[in-house]
Amino acid sequence: MANYADIQAACEQLKSAGQVITLDAVIKKVGGSPTSIMVNFDRWCADHNYQPPAVQPEAKSSKSGLGLGALSALTDKVPGSFSKALDFSKKVVKQADLSAIKNLLPDSKTEAQPEQPVAKAAEPVAAPAAKKATAAAPAAKPAPVVEVAPVVEAAPVVEATPEPVVEVTQPEPVAEVVVEVAPVVEAPAPVVEAPVAAEVVEKTKVIEAVKTSQRAKTAEVSATIAAVAASVAAAMEKPAAPVVDTAASAELQLALQEVEQQKQDLVQEIQQLRQQARDMQEDSDMLHHQFVDAQHTAIERQKQVNELQQTLTKQRAEQTRLKEQLEELDRQRQEAQEVKRQGDEQYEMLALKFDALQLSYSELQSTLDSKENEHVKQLELRLEQAQQDMSQQKQQVALYEQQLQRANEAFAALQQKFEQEQQDVKSLQNKLKQAEQTANEHKQQVNELEQQKAQLLKALDAANETLVEQEEQLKMQADQVQLLSEKLPELRSQNDFIEKEQELQRLQSVVQTMESKLAHLQNSNQMLKEQSEVTVAHQNRQRETIRLQREENGQLREAQQQAQLEKEQLEQQCQKLEEQVSFVRNNSRTTIENLTLSNKQMQLKITELETRLKNAGVTV
Repeated sequence: MANYADIQAACEQLKSAGQVITLDAVIKKVGGSPTSIMVNFDRWCADHNYQPPAVQPEAKSSKSGLGLGALSALTDKVPGSFSKALDFSKKVVKQADLSAIKNLLPDSKTEAQPEQPVAKAAEPVAAPAAKKATAAAPAAKPAPVVEVAPVVEAAPVVEATPEPVVEVTQPEPVAEVVVEVAPVVEAPAPVVEAPVAAEVVEKTKVIEAVKTSQRAKTAEVSATIAAVAASVAAAMEKPAAPVVDTAASAELQLALQEVEQQKQDLVQEIQQLRQQARDMQEDSDMLHHQFVDAQHTAIERQKQVNELQQTLTKQRAEQTRLKEQLEELDRQRQEAQEVKRQGDEQYEMLALKFDALQLSYSELQSTLDSKENEHVKQLELRLEQAQQDMSQQKQQVALYEQQLQRANEAFAALQQKFEQEQQDVKSLQNKLKQAEQTANEHKQQVNELEQQKAQLLKALDAANETLVEQEEQLKMQADQVQLLSEKLPELRSQNDFIEKEQELQRLQSVVQTMESKLAHLQNSNQMLKEQSEVTVAHQNRQRETIRLQREENGQLREAQQQAQLEKEQLEQQCQKLEEQVSFVRNNSRTTIENLTLSNKQMQLKITELETRLKNAGVTV
């Protein structure tokens, strides 16, 4: 199934090539399901505000119709096929009339056989299509079946009598015309977009109109066939006409030849109708698949529409919430404006009062005597001095606050450093424990090596003793061999020379065995010496490792003691800082209380001054 990206790329390629962007061009370029291509092409047109050129009705293909265009092509086909079926039924009726005339000829040598219903051939044309359409869409309506009324066929018996006797046999059905219209699948209409839904409704109305016209034409054909059958039956009931002449026979022969030619034409037309029925069935199957694809696409679009509606509902709720927040902010802004307005009014009142005080003060300066002026000046000086003291106190308070802030920051830094030192001490303690554990393991290994060394030394001593004994035995045996060698000439002269020779060989073999044992013991002794040297070297390394571990443990203990000392120093510094902070806070509180008291005293003095001014007759 082609996706939207493929359709967009194909449209861009057609646009860059300067070609007209149409649905057929996109289908040729992309390939795949036509329904999905049509849906994605409509989406691309809507996104890019593109109006594809209109397709002329004659440009629609009857075999490769796509989507609703194929549905329109199918509805255009139906009336033509139906008209051909009507023509075919008329020809069958005409052929039945001619066969009846042929049976009445006097020179008929053989009895006329009833012709096989030719129109039955039309039934296999539409029957497979009807079966497939019924299997694809169970809700499809069956096509109307038009049956031709039976035509009476006379089997005349001509005798050499003055008057011919016509024997009417039992009428047999001549032909049965079955006109089946390719069924139009009626499926539940999916929820699609407005243009597609309108087009589907329009095509459905057209199909219903075609069905209605087909039913009317079927009824008309049935009536016509019934009338023809009645006329043929009436003609068969009349007495037989006399034997026609040769000219009439020739005309009848020509008519029969024409009927045969028409029969061949009918066979060809039946084949064409079968081919058209197969084409219509293929178009019907394609339309069904396209309709199913369109239905699935419509369901997916409906799901997308539902998701968009849910998203829109959430956005509307969010907009409502934001609107309420905006109204709340607007109300708060109005309240702030009201407070600001009241503050402005109070400020204007205070400004007026201050102007009045300044005016009164200027008048007071001009009216009071020198003593009062001096007193006022003293009060002003004291007021200025108090203000300066207050500003200094404020600066000192700010300085104290800065010192307090710095002390807090230093305390926090020291606290952090103290925590870091505690972590370092813990890590050092862990390392110390690990070092002690490693030293204990090394001690155990040294003890084991010493035990192995003692065992090896014991084995070496035993091997040396065995070696000495073997050497002594070897020496004794060598002496015996030497002695026997010296006595060999004498022994040869004696009777037991052979036994002595055997004894000598045995002793020599014993000597060789002892020499091999001696060599083996020497090798074992050498190997034990080497193992002893390796053990001694390993013990030396273990001692060096233990010494290094002890030194490291001593360093760790010193570091732990140093960390503990720094911890105590940090605790002392923290305690001093806390005392300083407490002192600064108490001092600041005392200073603020003093400033507050001084301010109250100044307020009292100002009130007293105002009272004296009022008593002096100055309006404040």
